[in-house]
Amino acid sequence: MIWVTTNEAKTQFLKSGNIRVAMADNQGQSEKIISLGVRAIDDYTVQFTLEHAKASFPALVSTEAYRPLPRHIIEQYGDEWTLPQNIQTNGSYRLAEWDKGNRIVLTKNPDYYEADKVNIRKVEYHIVPENSIGLTMYENEALDIIGGAVYLRLPQTEIPRIQTDPKLYKQMHTGEQACTEWYEFNTQKSPTDNVLVRKAIAAAIDKQLLIEIVIKGSQIPAMSLIHPKSFGAINPNEKVGIQFNPEQAKEWLKEAGYPDGQGFPKLVLLHNTSEAHRKIANGIKTLLKHYLNIEIEVRELNWTRYNATIKPLQPMSQNSPHIFRYSGCVKYSDAINWLGLFHSSAGLNWLSGKNSELFDKTVDKAIFAAAQVKSEELSRRAEQILIEEEVAIIPLYFRNARFLVKPRVKGWYNKAFGGQHIRNWSLEN
Repeated sequence: MIWVTTNEAKTQFLKSGNIRVAMADNQGQSEKIISLGVRAIDDYTVQFTLEHAKASFPALVSTEAYRPLPRHIIEQYGDEWTLPQNIQTNGSYRLAEWDKGNRIVLTKNPDYYEADKVNIRKVEYHIVPENSIGLTMYENEALDIIGGAVYLRLPQTEIPRIQTDPKLYKQMHTGEQACTEWYEFNTQKSPTDNVLVRKAIAAAIDKQLLIEIVIKGSQIPAMSLIHPKSFGAINPNEKVGIQFNPEQAKEWLKEAGYPDGQGFPKLVLLHNTSEAHRKIANGIKTLLKHYLNIEIEVRELNWTRYNATIKPLQPMSQNSPHIFRYSGCVKYSDAINWLGLFHSSAGLNWLSGKNSELFDKTVDKAIFAAAQVKSEELSRRAEQILIEEEVAIIPLYFRNARFLVKPRVKGWYNKAFGGQHIRNWSLEN
């Protein structure tokens, strides 16, 4: 059973491969037949028919957009259908208590199809405003897990103490997250409209040094945008992108007309307000002064104003920066998740003219390629345009996460994509 909605359309209920959707247009109401290629073949099975093979499709349908919802409950309770007394779920746990802002309690769902394999009877999520408070709760045996992207992150200032504490160090785990941090160029505003300037700046940034000295974290330097564990990712050993090379950076800057940084115009680097982002931006400023002898101005805005500044495609406006930070995390493994962010339809592609058209066409071909191998080739080509030929962005690092997990929790493991599968865990008495 599938729910389908379109702009200005009434949502319709589907039990077969075709659905009629009433849509508004300039001539009034009309009906269009949409062939979905999906049908419920029994009470427990939905069948999808794809136009072409897609290796990442099983991962795609594991995301929340494909999870079935109880139509009759939503119709009966409306916006209150998620309250503990109303909600119906079909997962391994069900909502027992929701003290908003404080605690969420889940209990084992006896109707789950593999309920006999679910070992933990009750799960409590504590909503904690400060990670320092969360760490204290963990050390006082009030929490079993803290850290990562799903749970409250460990306080950065406490990492050195945790690493030197014999007990806590054994309980600390580091795991990959499907997230990439990058800086993006305004390719239409001088001086970053010059690809040689962009290449020089990219080659002058020592990412490993930023991680070790400025971030002081366990991140992985990124030469590509796409996470290495994704379909279509470039093998890190292929040495794509702009490598850290100060001498080459100086040569590119000289070719651009600014030998040893002479006459280099004002350049603005913008980031959203965050202590971590501030440190990284100032670290980049220091590196560019040291290796290229150029000065950049670092500015920051709160997230609302920041997003309003960079999302609209207004590269030539007075307030638009020359360089700005961004990051992306994805929920399933496919290169298109990242590359799609830079399609001109998404608003983050600040390329122009033929370069933008070439990138868009390459991404479009990758999406609809009949063979997975061909799709991966096209994804690599699109990324090469983005990070090596046009240098529209500078990938900085792939995000890692640190966790503290009590020894009594068995079966826990980090997941780069998606959430945690508590149904597979157990507790040791």
